[in-house]
Amino acid sequence: MNDETWAELVKLAGAYESNPSYENRVRMMHAIDDARAAGHPWEDIDAATELPSTLDETMSFGRVIEVLPSGRVQDSDEFGPEVVYVELDADEQIIDASCNGIDMTGYYDWELLEGFTGQHGYSGPIMHESEYIGGGLAAHILSHPGHYVVVSVDGWLPESNDDEVSSVSVGWAVAFKPADE
Repeated sequence: MNDETWAELVKLAGAYESNPSYENRVRMMHAIDDARAAGHPWEDIDAATELPSTLDETMSFGRVIEVLPSGRVQDSDEFGPEVVYVELDADEQIIDASCNGIDMTGYYDWELLEGFTGQHGYSGPIMHESEYIGGGLAAHILSHPGHYVVVSVDGWLPESNDDEVSSVSVGWAVAFKPADE
């Protein structure tokens, strides 16, 4: 299957996943019919149209993937962050939940995606544990080539005793590194 056909199927499948309307379903089904009529194998068509719904399963913590310009997803040889940290106050509340407040030491060529959480009044990079990679986030990832990894976001607890846990999980985020030019 050529990259143009693949990209069109991925785009239509993502549109249908984020808005499962009758019109989007018909558009996707016509594109599948056209691809099949052009002689593309069912395996390729299935792979292209299932990517958005399985991206959440593909992107496990610490597994770096690469999105190619065609929208295809493959494992990456890049080494990415697994855990990033935010500072907590004495009440264990995040002091700065923006990208500026997240410690990405050693991963300065990576950035965190922002604006995809459904949390009321917050559009930063930290996702709630109940959120997943789908809808607009999946569509964004598949349409922006580069390397991606799901990272745990841990909060540093104020030090009170060396015997206590020094950090707790506060959520997760998606880190992005542009593709090599």
